[in-house]
Amino acid sequence: VSEVKSMHKISFFSYKGGSGRSSTLINIVPFLIKELKADCNHPIILLDMDIDSTGLTYLLHQGDKVRTGLSIQKIMVDGVPGGNNFQRKLEEHQFFSNLLKVGSEFHCEDGAVLLLPAEAGVSVGKDGTNKNMTNRDSGHIEKIIDVCERYDCAAIVFDSSAGDQDTANVSNGKADVIVCCMRPTIQFQEGTLDYFKRMSRIIRNRDVILLPNAVSRTNTNVDGKVYPITAKNRIIDAFDNNFPETGNTIHFDAMTGSHFGIPLVRRFLWQESILANLDADALAEDEKEAIEMYQQVASMIYKYGQNGG
Repeated sequence: VSEVKSMHKISFFSYKGGSGRSSTLINIVPFLIKELKADCNHPIILLDMDIDSTGLTYLLHQGDKVRTGLSIQKIMVDGVPGGNNFQRKLEEHQFFSNLLKVGSEFHCEDGAVLLLPAEAGVSVGKDGTNKNMTNRDSGHIEKIIDVCERYDCAAIVFDSSAGDQDTANVSNGKADVIVCCMRPTIQFQEGTLDYFKRMSRIIRNRDVILLPNAVSRTNTNVDGKVYPITAKNRIIDAFDNNFPETGNTIHFDAMTGSHFGIPLVRRFLWQESILANLDADALAEDEKEAIEMYQQVASMIYKYGQNGG
């Protein structure tokens, strides 16, 4: 165990549900593993913070295992197992040994990626809801970060809940880099801007990567305007003019030149997949373009995380 070092702290966030946030996360992780050189000794820790409607836990096929093991809800209530016992090796520490090994889902060492799942239908509040998280709950998340930093984990990745939910605010407040997933619509644009303005008291000095998702590449005429280029210009203008007052830095790397976020992947209309795991020769064109963007976003996360660290 080393002294506390810089560790990448990343939140995947969307102001509204339906942005494809969790499926985007699992498709970027394979490239994060390479960027961060994650392995069993320096794993990436995934936290499913969407405790009202868990998605990441199901996407990684861990829904059944969580019922008998550790979950984010149990930690919020009981604290981090192992606490300050830093005398053991990573795999022997009670926190890490109770996480789910999911590296095989990304075709890497099983212990290179560990998941703290969420258990569906389990609340953390005394009132039977997940509202009004206390300082105690936030402190438990801070303790997770502390333990992971002391064991030189490559990164901690929050799959945040949507909107103003408390777990979203905690995830974004603890992260250095926020990947902001959104559909290219007015409600996502205005809602996202409003969220960061309202939360500027607790979420400041963050690097925010704006990532439109499921963007159609087919030109469409709506009310005399051509989309998607009209939406791209509208979003860039809105964030460029209004985001500075939030106290955070917005990054348009995924929208520069010919890029406009992640394309609509038709496969995902019916089945979420980790595209990097599929046969490259059998990929459709939209899947190939999506993989290219996932790889680029992983590089952005690494770059801005280094700046923050």
